[in-house]
Amino acid sequence: MNSKTCLANIDLSNLKMEGVNLSDSDLSYAKFVQTKLCGANLRNAKLIGADLSFANLAGVNLKGANLRGANLSGASLKGADLKGANLAGANLEGVNFEGAIVLSVHLKGVKLAGSKMEGLDFTGSNLQGAVLAGARLSHANLSRVDLSNASFYLSELCFANLEGANLFSANFQGANLQGARLAGANTTCSNLRGANLAGVDFSCVNLECAKR
Repeated sequence: MNSKTCLANIDLSNLKMEGVNLSDSDLSYAKFVQTKLCGANLRNAKLIGADLSFANLAGVNLKGANLRGANLSGASLKGADLKGANLAGANLEGVNFEGAIVLSVHLKGVKLAGSKMEGLDFTGSNLQGAVLAGARLSHANLSRVDLSNASFYLSELCFANLEGANLFSANFQGANLQGARLAGANTTCSNLRGANLAGVDFSCVNLECAKR
């Protein structure tokens, strides 16, 4: 397939499409359910509202892609490059992000419950209002990221870097924050009830307005 192709609304589910080049293509509302797209080039592709649930997207190039409102639940994004991608409002529940590049990704209001994101670097990304209940974020870098109104209910955040992050009204109820770094973070109105805060660095943090 050539790049810059219009395949909006097409159903390409359950196909083997490893290494395909669909960069700059319009794939809005297309279906890729359980499709194998390992190593595919989807750079700058338009995937608004697309259904990529349970697809194999390992090593896929999604730089600058528009995945607003897309469904990627249960998909594998191991080693994928999502730098600068727009995933606002997308469903990413249960996604495996192992080794993925998530720099400057727009993740406002996304559903990331149960996703595997250990050690990822979210520098420059926006996770405002994201739902990360039960997500695995140990050793992740979330420093200076906007996490206002995000939900980390029962999430694993051991040794995560949240320095200078905006945690306004974020929900950490029951989360495991052992050894996490929150120096300089904004915890105004955040919910820390039932969270494991052993060894957390709260340097220069005002906890008076946080719920504990």
